[in-house]
Amino acid sequence: MSKRRRLTNQERGHHVEVVEEFDGVICHDQAIRIDEHLLKGGVDPRGHGAAVGS
Repeated sequence: MSKRRRLTNQERGHHVEVVEEFDGVICHDQAIRIDEHLLKGGVDPRGHGAAVGS
């Protein structure tokens, strides 16, 4: 996040805490997109999660 964006978010009243580039505090996202007959999955490879569909 750029310094300008961080300051703008703070001015809007958001709490912003700067952490290292990769920190276990940050969430790891998983997602499954469902198109008619197709499941597409994606996951943050730095985490321990998985996007699994059946």
